Amino acid sequence: MNAIDGPNSVVRRFTLIGGLLGVSFGYWIAIWSSNYWPLVTGGKAIASWIPYTIIGFEVMVLVGALSTVGRHVHQLAHSPVSPSTVGYDDRFSSWALRCLHRLLMPTRRRRRKIFLRHCRR
Repeated sequence: MNAIDGPNSVVRRFTLIGGLLGVSFGYWIAIWSSNYWPLVTGGKAIASWIPYTIIGFEVMVLVGALSTVGRHVHQLAHSPVSPSTVGYDDRFSSWALRCLHRLLMPTRRRRRKIFLRHCRR
């Protein structure tokens, strides 16, 4: 229940704003380049919105993703450092982890065999 009732993130607004700016810029740059270098084919309109939808969509995804990543980086850079991430944590030296380490690590003789097998010239 806690995950459902959590507060709304501000990052999604940045994604929406970045996507809207991206699609606007994608359409604008495609129409501008068509008008700047016109290629008249059979009397059709130089700037038509239908073929530029692909460019608009791609730029929307690009700018939306970049604005999301930028906001995440900004949020991480300005977040306070958690005291649990600094220094020594006793949970990582518990008896169960030491036993698991001994079970997974090969013995000295087996390590030597692996070393000699892979490091011979």
